Amino acid sequence: MNTSRFARVARAALVAGALLAGTAATARADSLDGVLNIGFEEKDPLGPSTLVGQYISGPSAAKNWKVWNNSYGTTTTKLVNSTLPGGGKKMLHVKTDGRNNGLFQYFTPHDSYTAEIDVFVLSGQVSLWLGHNPTYWARDYSSTTGQWERLSASYDGGVQQIVLYSYLGPAEFYLDYVTESPVNAVPEPGAMAFGGTAGLALVGGLLRWRSARRGSRQ
Repeated sequence: MNTSRFARVARAALVAGALLAGTAATARADSLDGVLNIGFEEKDPLGPSTLVGQYISGPSAAKNWKVWNNSYGTTTTKLVNSTLPGGGKKMLHVKTDGRNNGLFQYFTPHDSYTAEIDVFVLSGQVSLWLGHNPTYWARDYSSTTGQWERLSASYDGGVQQIVLYSYLGPAEFYLDYVTESPVNAVPEPGAMAFGGTAGLALVGGLLRWRSARRGSRQ
């Protein structure tokens, strides 16, 4: 194989490795969703929850969602029949006597992310936050009580957590159905390493083959 032909084949091998990396990363990203249990339809095996204390976490009544108390207090959650027009069968009832207490969920980091959620505030105020713990960049706040309203937040720059807390004091509210638009899940290093290793392995094989060819001609 002449030098120019070998160079072309080597470049093709590296391109193949890059494609393998991209394919692996895409497959991994496509298999990882953003928020899980977006409609609060699935219950946690432990059922209704009560969390007492400060700087403490525990399960909520809804699967995949966790409770966190920033301030000392009692936060309770339970699934009840939904009253959201066009909603599902269930919604989550949250009640806390503390400030900045409520729900959170981690998900696959995304470069760009938009989330909307329907809330029905009985008392107090609710805040929606998006970010990357411990920093939260995008936020929205409830503005009424006694009726459904939609909170919405968007951010470009790395998001891996959604938070729904009481704001400025105690609050009681219902949550139902998260609408999300995650974009560009950040590929795991393993996927990129796999593609790069595959490309290098192909080039290594070509080098060994070329060396063997040269030896056979001597």
